[in-house]
Amino acid sequence: MELLCFGVFILLLLTLVIFGLVVIVNFLLTMHRTMKTISPEHRRFPPGVVWFCLIPGAGIFWAMWMVWALSWSLRSQFEALEEHKAGDFYGLTAGLVWTGSLVVFGGVLWFWPVLFLPACVFVFTVRCVYWVEISEHKARLEKFAATGRINGLSQEELDYGEDINERSPGDDRPV
Repeated sequence: MELLCFGVFILLLLTLVIFGLVVIVNFLLTMHRTMKTISPEHRRFPPGVVWFCLIPGAGIFWAMWMVWALSWSLRSQFEALEEHKAGDFYGLTAGLVWTGSLVVFGGVLWFWPVLFLPACVFVFTVRCVYWVEISEHKARLEKFAATGRINGLSQEELDYGEDINERSPGDDRPV
């Protein structure tokens, strides 16, 4: 009987870990795509850098920087489009509450493990609020991208492949 209970516990724990990883990857994918939608001259960091949040330990502090840089990138892009709304912080408040709560609860849980479940619920809820805010800004940017007012590609990415010509089968010999 004890072995069955242990097996159920391991299965439940494994399910929670897989669910958590899927949520985190989808969250970071949204951040990545949002940064990719912003014009390169308004980005504070390359889109692929959001995946550094997966680094254990250091990822929390990287997430704090990512929240700040993403909100300022969004602000810069919307100001360039002349679509900036006064009082809009572009997810900065919810993002800093989310990352700050990760740090605070990470320290507090060492002393009061009974707070683990409420802390997880709070952190998950605040991250979802931040996620929704960023998704709304991304949707606004995609409307501008569809009309051609912004282009998420850098000049180097636009120039790539301009000098590539059609090849014939006889061109495959080594030079």
